[in-house]
Amino acid sequence: MHNETPKPLAGTAGLKPDVKQHLIATLSKMVPEWLAEPAADWKRVPRPTGVGSFSITIEPYQGVQSWISFRKSHVGTVELDSLDKMLREQQPELLGYVCHDSGSQLIQDCFALCSCLLREAAQRIPDYASIEAAVSSVVGDLEELLTTRNGEREILTVLIGLKLPEGIERIDLDNGLYIRLLTADEIADLGSNDISSESRYDLTSRFVTAAIISEKPISIWLTTHHENFAPDFSGTQSHQEQIGNILGALHILKSGRVGILASFTKIRPTILPNMSGHSSAPLVVNPFSFMELAQEDVDRFANLYRALARTQRDELNISTARLLDAESRMSPVDALLDAVIGLEVLLNPNDRSELSFRVALNYAYLAPAAERRKRYENVRDVQLSRNRVVHGGLNLKSKEAPRLHEHAELAKVCLRDAVVRFLTDTSLVGSRKLDADFWLDRVLPPQVDE
Repeated sequence: MHNETPKPLAGTAGLKPDVKQHLIATLSKMVPEWLAEPAADWKRVPRPTGVGSFSITIEPYQGVQSWISFRKSHVGTVELDSLDKMLREQQPELLGYVCHDSGSQLIQDCFALCSCLLREAAQRIPDYASIEAAVSSVVGDLEELLTTRNGEREILTVLIGLKLPEGIERIDLDNGLYIRLLTADEIADLGSNDISSESRYDLTSRFVTAAIISEKPISIWLTTHHENFAPDFSGTQSHQEQIGNILGALHILKSGRVGILASFTKIRPTILPNMSGHSSAPLVVNPFSFMELAQEDVDRFANLYRALARTQRDELNISTARLLDAESRMSPVDALLDAVIGLEVLLNPNDRSELSFRVALNYAYLAPAAERRKRYENVRDVQLSRNRVVHGGLNLKSKEAPRLHEHAELAKVCLRDAVVRFLTDTSLVGSRKLDADFWLDRVLPPQVDE
């Protein structure tokens, strides 16, 4: 057994001429027949009609039942049997395994191969002058894939609650990483489900307008035999880190709440099995999410994301995660505790003596002299409320409950401000530990001999 993903060999010569010609002829005949196949299934389709509003219709579509009927009428036909024989003799890898870093999947048979190709060709028809031209483009992509073994993995992560500024349709963040508006058709497609099953991703009760898109090159190769290798999930882990940094940057930018509905993975060109249909969703989706970006927020958000992605400070990542948790909490008690923990992680030096005083004092000295007293008092007050919550005496039923709401908001403001300063202050950049001496020098700068 191999412990690492095998490195694919250099590209081959592509499709054999006879195979290419036979594929185009077979698909050019099958695509019109598929388009004429009756829609024997029904799906629930939510279509956006305005901000946060949808019309829901039940529409026929070509689903499982249509596909079963289509398969029955084509498996064993002269055309497919002839193509199957040619593939086994001249290009057996087209009936083998599709491999990439996520694993491998057997193509199974000639019909399975043709089904993937014809579905993609059917979707391309509006962009081409004829069915034959659409089929030729798909077969051309298959030949290029065999030749170069190069593809692209796209992960579309649907955001809940984010409203982009008017006129902004895309925010570029990194190479192949961006946020963009979803079209009405995309939203309808993402929210649709067969009426025989429950919807996994209910869009109608949430504000969905945008998604994070991650595009990365990927190696894809075909083999005639099963290659037993351990999947490489480093790309998935990297994507999760990017999502965390994007959500962190948004909540550092301003107060509000943005969440994740689900992520959908597709490998392009989507012409073979194991290239589309993969999705995942968080275990808990917050039902109440909204944040509106202004024009002036866009560049600052992108800069905060890049700074957060570069940071070497674990405590900064932890504090950002606590800020995200605080904004997501329904209870001000939980929000207060999360925000204060974030401040303590970020501002407390290695030793634990006089924690509350040191955190408040260090926070004060992140700012110019004129602001320091007020900043000190703000953090001191939220820590007092936090201590009363933890040790008893203050809760949502207390006479002083309004203070909980006030101090929960104040704690998030302080934490957001501290995180921004750690990302933008050059004296705080890097990975060295900020011990008591560092903060002492900030409070009482050492004398410099002239």
